Amino acid sequence: MRCQRMTLAAIVWLILPSLAAARGQSLSMTAALGSAYDDNFLQYSAGQISDFEAGLKPAQFSIATRDDQLWLPSLAFAFEADRGHGHRSELTVRGSGEYHQKNGTADHGSGSVSWRESFGAGRRLTLSAYRLPGFYLRQLLDDDAVNPFPGLSKYRRAEFDLTTLAAKYRQRVVEGFSVEAGYQHEQRDYVPDFAERTSSLQQGSLAFDCTAPKNGAFGAGVSYQSSTADAKDDDVAATPFDDVDVSYHGLEFDAGARWRFVHSPSHTLEGLIALQSEGRTYDSDRVTDKYHHGRSDRRLMIEPALRIGLRKQWSARVAYMYEKNDARLGTAAPASADAGSYVENRVTFTLEWNHELWHSRHATAGE
Repeated sequence: MRCQRMTLAAIVWLILPSLAAARGQSLSMTAALGSAYDDNFLQYSAGQISDFEAGLKPAQFSIATRDDQLWLPSLAFAFEADRGHGHRSELTVRGSGEYHQKNGTADHGSGSVSWRESFGAGRRLTLSAYRLPGFYLRQLLDDDAVNPFPGLSKYRRAEFDLTTLAAKYRQRVVEGFSVEAGYQHEQRDYVPDFAERTSSLQQGSLAFDCTAPKNGAFGAGVSYQSSTADAKDDDVAATPFDDVDVSYHGLEFDAGARWRFVHSPSHTLEGLIALQSEGRTYDSDRVTDKYHHGRSDRRLMIEPALRIGLRKQWSARVAYMYEKNDARLGTAAPASADAGSYVENRVTFTLEWNHELWHSRHATAGE
């Protein structure tokens, strides 16, 4: 964690002097408020939903309803600097949150910072950091828990802190066609009850996009992920290798398209669609780890959306997301188990306002 903070501080220290020396500068703000309905926000399987709705295993659930109305506020500030000859710098700081109408236990907030350098001729470098503290996963069984009285539940609250550092380089090949290569490091730090799930992920990606000046764009990419979990905790009295191992590797495919139906000085109308397909193979070699040993997952997400822009300051977006995960468990898992499989539907409406707070043309460092 200390290394991550030092890396972020170094990025800011390196870029601030160059931003101050830029010819033209501007500061803008973007505020957004979204409202969403999600029918399975904790991504429970069909069997788990059935148990919850029947009132079975109450200790396994800490929610009032499996579906909920969500509020999604966000606020971002972007500082841009024009250095001339197509060279531009942009520093963006953003905060957002997800707040539940009936299940406050799953509320969370996040923050990010990104630096983008555009060098002209379609070349661009982006560095970013993302932080999500105290994300609630769900109630999980803690086999190492020691209860003061027999018969008490061993289900405990499972949450983690997520930190992501990423770098991307984009290069235009010909007019309207660009390629992008990226690397991402992800660290998940779980609470002590589930320290064995703490993991580090490395991801490499390659993508391309095609743009039409007036009509829209299409892009696609592929990434390889490898996540290594600690797979052990500090319980010295436990049997060796009795902890779960959530390490995995796999490929993810992404595709997206945007089409502009209407474009005028007063308003725009765009259609968008995003698609993700992911395959995961779990690496656990422990036969006792019945929900991860021999397991493979296949996940599909599709999200069509419609966006209306008004006079460059206001925009409204409505989207529908469908996500399905099919978890194929190993032979050690109970025959009736469907843990890890889920279907989630979410409908979101977002209103966004963008405003330029300050602008300076051809300012010098002294000014």
